[in-house]
Amino acid sequence: MTGLRRLEVIRELSKKNKGWIHTHLFRLLNKQDIWNLAYRNLNNNKKLTFSVDKDISKQLYQLQQDVISERYNFSSVQKTTLLNKHRQQIFPILNDNIVQEVIRIILEAVYSPILYQHSYAFETNRYPHDALKYIESSFVSTKWVIQGNIENFYSSINHCSLCIIISKRIADPRMIRLIQKCLRQGFLNEIILSPRNINISLNTIIGPILANIYYNELDLNINEYKEKLPEVFNNFYIRNWKNIISEDSSLDQDVIKYNLYYVRYKDNWMIGINGKKDIAVYLKLNILKFISDNLKYKFNPNKIQIKNLYRGSLQFLGYEIFILNSLTANNKNKRVSKSNIRFELPIHNFSRCLLKMGLICKTHKGIRPISNTNLISQKDELIGLYYSQLYLNIQNYYSGITSIKQLRYIHYLLKYSYAMTLAHKHRKSISQIFAIYGKTLKINRINSYNTLEFPQYYVAIEKKGQWQVSTLFNDPIVLHIILFLDQDQ
Repeated sequence: MTGLRRLEVIRELSKKNKGWIHTHLFRLLNKQDIWNLAYRNLNNNKKLTFSVDKDISKQLYQLQQDVISERYNFSSVQKTTLLNKHRQQIFPILNDNIVQEVIRIILEAVYSPILYQHSYAFETNRYPHDALKYIESSFVSTKWVIQGNIENFYSSINHCSLCIIISKRIADPRMIRLIQKCLRQGFLNEIILSPRNINISLNTIIGPILANIYYNELDLNINEYKEKLPEVFNNFYIRNWKNIISEDSSLDQDVIKYNLYYVRYKDNWMIGINGKKDIAVYLKLNILKFISDNLKYKFNPNKIQIKNLYRGSLQFLGYEIFILNSLTANNKNKRVSKSNIRFELPIHNFSRCLLKMGLICKTHKGIRPISNTNLISQKDELIGLYYSQLYLNIQNYYSGITSIKQLRYIHYLLKYSYAMTLAHKHRKSISQIFAIYGKTLKINRINSYNTLEFPQYYVAIEKKGQWQVSTLFNDPIVLHIILFLDQDQ
């Protein structure tokens, strides 16, 4: 049986029996086709660059033998601070990349069928808009929301607890030892911390799947309340929970309607409850106890908040979410939706980001666009690419907002900041710039017959209220700053 066929069998076993314990997984490392698949995956990944030798098959065979004989040790990787120490990039070694990819392929076959279905972190075709669409369809009747954020998402992972969690599904000491070696990987040019505190980075290949396995314990624990607590509160409420939940005349109706919804994306998670606030308080205390006892992590209680969606709003994945008591059917700027849950763009936070980027300024009359002095030394084409890509990223990520007026406002700020930057560079007025480049600020590309125009607002109107599921979106502001700096270098 080939290694790829064996992986399919493992995936089917995990899917049929979620309690299945896998043994002898280390023997999969003897299958050459798995190593070839790992190398092809890395070679097709444009984010990873490395040299390809002609005798790569011999190198793969030698690497395979070193790992099987347990002689292989992961090398220290270089950790470089970028963007004024706000972001750190890790550059792993080629052999480490291949071994980590092999481990990732095996772990994915074991865990992908048993991970919580509404955990949208690092799963294939499970991205932010998928999570937001689930919130729109499921959190309709929720009143109280428990929102949590896992501070230091990767560094908070306890390596001992992680290995214990993995050993529950994989009863293979050699495979566990190989994962432990990977976890003990250190950094060059940095202070080397103790093994249990070394960060599991997103930039490493194995980091995302290990983080998802670790926090899947939290997902499953919260999901157990969805299945058990309704029956508990219905049958034994008065007798067992008097000290937790207050009694009133509407108690029985609230208990009958009780339901719980849970969603997580990476380090952000939220629970929706259509019941009493005391139920939310009870769940919060139990979640904190589980994180402390099982995940061995001291969670800051202030990072878990309980909010009423009818009286306030919360921010989740860059959206401001709240619930209206009634719908405004005749408002053309509101997208038609069966639910009364609203998704808005947090203008205050968004304006603060644009202010830091030097695209707007605050005056006594409010916010106004300004020229970006950091771009006036660049070519017109690069300036146009900067503003066009920034707006398209914002438009795609916030295509699900309820009020399309907010996108129109962002479009105005970026378009006029773009025009002012060109005017500043060429020492002309804004009216002269629009006379030269037109209303769409059309620029001729260098060494090409194509032209570059600033995106029109009508595109956003046509796409209003559409969740672009199965599509990966990142933070449009941070992502664009990184891309622009890379191009500038």
